Formats: sequence, C-alpha cells, structure tokens
Amino acid sequence: GYQLAGDSDTTTEVNSDTTSQEGYKLAGNLVHDQEGLLDTQDREFLEAMYQSYAEEYGFTPILYTVLSFQGRSAEETAAWYYDSQGYPADGILYLVSLTEGESYILTNGQCYHRIPNTQTQQIGDILVEYLRDGDYYEAFARFPELAEEAYRENPSGESTGVEQPTKYGKTISI
Repeated sequence: GYQLAGDSDTTTEVNSDTTSQEGYKLAGNLVHDQEGLLDTQDREFLEAMYQSYAEEYGFTPILYTVLSFQGRSAEETAAWYYDSQGYPADGILYLVSLTEGESYILTNGQCYHRIPNTQTQQIGDILVEYLRDGDYYEAFARFPELAEEAYRENPSGESTGVEQPTKYGKTISI
C-alpha cells in the first residue's frame, strides 16, 4: 500500500493491488482530461510524453483533471483513481480540479520512496502557478519533468535527511 498525508497530521492508508502488472497496457491511459482543459493535439502529445517517461525512467506519471471529487477529498479521489485503474506499482498521479479549486499529487511504489515530501511540495507549488495563470498545458508538461528530476535525485530511495513519517500529498488551492 501507500500512505497519503493531507494538510493535517492525519494519514490515510490506502490498499494498492500490485499483483501482476505484466500485460498492463499503458496506451491511452495516462492523461485524462475530464475538465476539457486541453485540446486533442495537446492531450495526445502529453500522452506520448507521459508514455515516454514511463518507458525511460521506470515510473508512471498520470494526470487526471476532474469536474468533481464526488464528495471525496482530493486525497481520496487521487487514491481512488490510482487504485481503480490498475496502474503500475511505481507511479505519481497529478489530480487537478479547477471546479473544486484544488490539486493533489499522489505517489506510489518507488516514487513514494524516492521523492521526498519537500520535493512533492515544491512540484505542487510550481505547477499551481501555471494553473492559476491558465497555462494548463505547461503545468501538465512540466509535471513528469519535475517528477523525474526528483526521482533521479534519490535513486536508492535512501533518507534525504528530511524526516518524512508519511508520504506528503498536499491539497493545493488553485
């Protein structure tokens, strides 16, 4: 499983089924734009970019823009999408809802161990500025790039000297 922490000190343990990821088809499954923030060409380009990161770096970046959290918190919604879609064990999901006015970054597997809380926070803070400026494509294009930089900086998943009892996932207002 993976752990998520919201704005409070509480932690939610979420079960993640990591059984047999073999045969999982990534094609067409990494960029989901329910809010319609991207045109078809940009969405297809981002899909290819996210696929490339998944193949080259060993972790899967995932994007969801949603109209509603359907009564859940951003944290619960991100975990639900990750679990319900059967994504590979090593991934990072960026959930955005302009309608709800929030975004959230969830990490799982090696991303959980290799991307420290401070870097998850920094990624979210950088991306939300693009969202606030209405530059959705740039936010979504920078997401896997920033995640890869953080992932690469701590290749063994060893302590970075920053205590992180749980994985940081901050709900950021847009």
